Amino acid sequence: MRQAAVVPGATHEIRRVIVFDTGASGTYLFLFRSLADEPAFADHWYESAADAISSAELAFGIHPDEWQAIDDPQPGCQHDRVAPVRD
Repeated sequence: MRQAAVVPGATHEIRRVIVFDTGASGTYLFLFRSLADEPAFADHWYESAADAISSAELAFGIHPDEWQAIDDPQPGCQHDRVAPVRD
């Protein structure tokens, strides 16, 4: 499962985030400095998607209703990109 959100306002260097729940291996919160579909510059690991979303709300002011579901990456593609880009 993946979800994306734009960070509200322009006062933070982080402009958007993606949450990627791997299932058995935990959840990643990918951080982007741009709205463009480019690789993340950093990521954080959490035990659950709920923890990652809660952290994003506290750190960046993203409300739960601002998340949009995006397709999971295709096999062999990067998890931090919306478009299918191979590793």
